[in-house]
Amino acid sequence: MSDDGQSSREASVEEQGSPGPDHLTVRELLEQPCMETASILAGASGQDTPIGRMNVMTLPEIVRWVERNEFLLTTGFPLRAHGDPVSLIRDLSELKLAGLAVKFDTYLPSFDADVLAAADELAFPIVAIPVDVRFDDILSEAFETIINRQAAELSRSHRLHYTFLGLTFSGGGMPALMEELARLLGARLAAVVDSQGTVLAHAGTLDALRCLSADLPAEPVAVDPSSLHKGHHSEDGHSWVVVPIAAAATEYGHVVVVGGEGELGPYAMTAAEQAAIVSTLEMIRGQAVRAVSGRFASNLLHELMTGDDLEGISARAAALDWALNRDIVVVAARPDDGRPVSAPVIEQAQVREQRTSERWAIASRRIDPHGAAGVLGAQLVAVLGGELAKPGAIAALQAEMSTSTRREFAMGVSRCHHGLAGIRGAYEEALRALRLGARVNGPHAITQYDGLGLFRLLAQLDEGELEMFVADTLGPVLDLPEPERTDLVQTLDVLLANHLNIAQSAREMHYHYNTLRSRMIKLEKLLGGFSTDAVTARRIGVALEIMRMQGGRPL
Repeated sequence: MSDDGQSSREASVEEQGSPGPDHLTVRELLEQPCMETASILAGASGQDTPIGRMNVMTLPEIVRWVERNEFLLTTGFPLRAHGDPVSLIRDLSELKLAGLAVKFDTYLPSFDADVLAAADELAFPIVAIPVDVRFDDILSEAFETIINRQAAELSRSHRLHYTFLGLTFSGGGMPALMEELARLLGARLAAVVDSQGTVLAHAGTLDALRCLSADLPAEPVAVDPSSLHKGHHSEDGHSWVVVPIAAAATEYGHVVVVGGEGELGPYAMTAAEQAAIVSTLEMIRGQAVRAVSGRFASNLLHELMTGDDLEGISARAAALDWALNRDIVVVAARPDDGRPVSAPVIEQAQVREQRTSERWAIASRRIDPHGAAGVLGAQLVAVLGGELAKPGAIAALQAEMSTSTRREFAMGVSRCHHGLAGIRGAYEEALRALRLGARVNGPHAITQYDGLGLFRLLAQLDEGELEMFVADTLGPVLDLPEPERTDLVQTLDVLLANHLNIAQSAREMHYHYNTLRSRMIKLEKLLGGFSTDAVTARRIGVALEIMRMQGGRPL
């Protein structure tokens, strides 16, 4: 008896996980030499069940110790002691055991018909072992077969590993790796997707991904990461394998293989795992290269916005294929989740932010192959051709960023300027539009600088001066206690928006006409006769716009 009290003798094939290509099936176990005279009594349709462990049942309470894919060897004594073999068979089947082999004896010479009927119903194999066959022989032959298969599997894994390494080190990268993986497995698709689900490299038809995600964006192609679960899967005639690409505590993505006609073979998981190992190396190497390139691009962008040697900057920009001596527009963006792009706190966040900046560069170059993109401070910045200042083009950039990173973004867009000399001013406009956009247009907004109207002027003034103007103009109302303060400011805002039409304002605010008229009289006593003095009305209107710009709008 073992230390934990388990009254059984185990032959553990695999401690955890689902059986792999080095495991026996029940059918193959029956083909072992020592099992030649064994016969299957019931549950023959379950003979292809893989065996993950073998266990000798010596006591009737075995159910509490068994595990999934276990195959039990037993004699008649514990079965007779159990007292209810039908319930035992149902319990073992429910626990997903592979089968039961029985050496009948004087304690139990045979199973009753109802036991065999239950096994047939559940496709749970029951095997009769001749009395002259020793359990040790069964276990030894099973172990020998499994060890030989494991050795062959290890050899295959080594060959795959070095084949895949050779492909990437020879310059083929992940596309060549996926080509070879798809060829080896006869797959419809082999693909590498990043942690956001975006396809980075593939071989075969991307439409095969619909077995994982029915909604496939066209550009870039991406799947929902929540649909990617490690393992060998089969559903509705489709077969696919998913293996994570990870190093230490950081997950970089997944290798996904979708089978062709029929099921993927038993070695699909092994091949995909080896491809994932090599993909990890390739992704880390690529990430390091892109990080250096991104820092160089961001440093050059910084010099564009702050430096004086425009001629030298222009030469280095040309080396990056940036076209800056043309009409340009600057776009500034930031994730709308409260986390800055720069200075992340933990490694996982750092990887995420680096991927966000990489996606920004890719998305920016996709809509303008000669554009410049990088990270400045806490903002993503792109210098694009002036023809892209249209809202539709910027909306496409925002949509691609949201799809590829699964984050929402706010964006500010400058007016169209010309050449290097105009970039600095365009950058300031884009930042101002980004900063004011959330206050004026709400979250996830695309704010055009030339659409800011009065805010363009107000934003150029000192914040303290603006606050003083609001206090001088609306002070008597702002000094009132809540909720009267908010109610009167809101009433004032609606009245001015409706050109002081009391009836229309009352309908909009769902007040009685006389109630709103009384409020207007009170407001004029506090602020002056704005219904008859256009200067006072304009002053109040500007003060309300400043409050709105500063995020103090009470509406």
